[in-house]
Amino acid sequence: MSPAKIRSEVIKLSKLSVKQPDYYFIQGYFLGLGLLPDMIMPNQWQADLLGEINFTSDTELKYLESLMANYNNSMQKVMSEDFKMPTKCSLSKTDYRDSLKANMPLPNYCKGALQALKFINKRT
Repeated sequence: MSPAKIRSEVIKLSKLSVKQPDYYFIQGYFLGLGLLPDMIMPNQWQADLLGEINFTSDTELKYLESLMANYNNSMQKVMSEDFKMPTKCSLSKTDYRDSLKANMPLPNYCKGALQALKFINKRT
């Protein structure tokens, strides 16, 4: 499946969810999961990321497959140390404040990464 198709289906899945995270939040979240010292299983992070979703149709299951493909691609990039922030998360050269406004790609990406880091077991 092409990256564009995966992205499109992940966005559609997000819109079906209770939390409706944007695509950049999801990308940041996956980066955060990849940086954790322990692997977190999908059944642990899916509800945290999307809220509870009852997958009832084949289309919804296809969207879930795309989310998992996106997750696997992200983990592969982290493991090979080949991850980069999405281009849309760059600071504006003319006005960096514009890039940091609420619901812009960069802050959403960072919020996603920070949310995933909550899985760190502070006791260990």
